[in-house]
Amino acid sequence: MINYFVYKNGAGNFWAPLTEETNHLYVGFDDEWSKGSELILPATYDNGGEAPHDWRVGDLNHIRFVTHPSNRDGFYLVTFEKTSLKFWKVAGGVEEASSEIRRTAEKMVTHKGVYSKYFFRSPDPKGASPFPPFRVIPVTPIASISRHEVYTSIDSLGSYQYLIRGTCRPLWRAKGPDAAAMPVEIVSECQKVVPRCERVGEEQPFGAFVRMYFDLILSKRGKLPPVSSQPRLEGIFQSAELTQSLVLATLNPLLVETAAQALIEDLGLTADIGVSKGKDVVDIRGRASSSTGKIDRKVAAEAFAKLKDLGVKATAALSEKLLSGGTLDIQCKAADRKATASGVLHFGFFKDGQSNRVDVLPFTLLIDSIGAKKLPRLSRFIDMQKELIRGGWSSFQ
Repeated sequence: MINYFVYKNGAGNFWAPLTEETNHLYVGFDDEWSKGSELILPATYDNGGEAPHDWRVGDLNHIRFVTHPSNRDGFYLVTFEKTSLKFWKVAGGVEEASSEIRRTAEKMVTHKGVYSKYFFRSPDPKGASPFPPFRVIPVTPIASISRHEVYTSIDSLGSYQYLIRGTCRPLWRAKGPDAAAMPVEIVSECQKVVPRCERVGEEQPFGAFVRMYFDLILSKRGKLPPVSSQPRLEGIFQSAELTQSLVLATLNPLLVETAAQALIEDLGLTADIGVSKGKDVVDIRGRASSSTGKIDRKVAAEAFAKLKDLGVKATAALSEKLLSGGTLDIQCKAADRKATASGVLHFGFFKDGQSNRVDVLPFTLLIDSIGAKKLPRLSRFIDMQKELIRGGWSSFQ
């Protein structure tokens, strides 16, 4: 089985072009490398867990672990670059950059401050190298996939705080959305302990889904080792109901907001995205606009009737805002949280006990309407997510 670490190739993946040209990933820790240690710390076989007292030591442990010869076949490194998602297999241990790699790196730096950080010569009274440390990991490219082909909840992991705040982080720890129940077919695949990673070895359901998704896109390209026990998502995709459940379980906040915009349009309203994004409570705002841009109360009344038909119990504040003011404000809930704002429609995922509250539209109430295509734009949006999660927008199809 292959497991994955997300690797940050320098601040903001600054050294991605260097890796592209030399097949070496940059290792940071110029100043944070453990004091008193040797220049290059030895790789380790079973120290894949984080040390609890210092995140930098944790990242060091991950790097030492994944570069050990016994671990290189069981783990891939993943880099989220500007336009592509890249997979790498470690080909050696951490080493000082060769003079050739250093010269290649120097040519890529045009900013004086960056040059000084990495390449400025300075006398060292201890007689050490006059250059700052510049360490690299030799790697072999496995696959490069355009990010626009990737399911959005996975593509957006490029901004997942736990992953981007470190240099080498285990992907199996990613929790992701958890408001909707993950299909048991995914949960049953969670690894209780990732091999030799006892401290951070338990795999989260969302992490298991991402691993299986990566397995899918790599196997489609013939880039996954032929291990018979490697789980596949194809079995889930044979069931339309399970596929939809998987989409709903993995919708992140961005996708929930986009679904709300589709709902706005299905109600006959015009989405006012620019205003909503500047609000602290409102995520999506819809207006009952005529063809000339003026308020149209007939459009507002039709939208209100559709909301009632969907099962929304509207308060006087929400009703007046829509029927008189022609405006529908939506606060999106990608997580299972309480509905609190007044006069705002709360859209997303909620506990069963909150589904009957006023001004709340749980996603679960829309499933039948989506299936019957009563909400054509929202239905098309969900269908599109099903295709994306299957890999239907990828060039390997």
